[in-house]
Amino acid sequence: MLKRLIAAGKIWKADRIAQSIVRPIRVCLLRVTDETGQLNPLVSEDNFVLSYIYGMTACYMEALGKKEDTWICAYAVQQTFEHLFGRGRELAERCLELANRNDEDHKYAVQLGYSETRKAIDAKGVSLLSGLMEHLKLYNN
Repeated sequence: MLKRLIAAGKIWKADRIAQSIVRPIRVCLLRVTDETGQLNPLVSEDNFVLSYIYGMTACYMEALGKKEDTWICAYAVQQTFEHLFGRGRELAERCLELANRNDEDHKYAVQLGYSETRKAIDAKGVSLLSGLMEHLKLYNN
């Protein structure tokens, strides 16, 4: 019983963290929605976008002192993708696959997402996620 209670608490914490990560990303994603408000489906297939969000999540987890709790970290990544794209587990697994392959583009996007999120946290949310915004311009052509 106690284990279930602890697991439920971790699920709740991870989901709350994911919700706070999603807010600034949704602002960026407004650039790639159509006139009906639908997100361009190619965005959720874009490895740069997924890796950038993965880096953002890593930064948030570290800032919250949860970096060592791998269960909460993994679930927060999954829930972030779920809230944004409705395919949390699939997209979290894709990021893990890219990381396991030691993909250079993945590492670059993770580092960029992490560093821009760190700047935003240090600036109390004032900083924009300029790397993500710049990349999303590709979808406006």
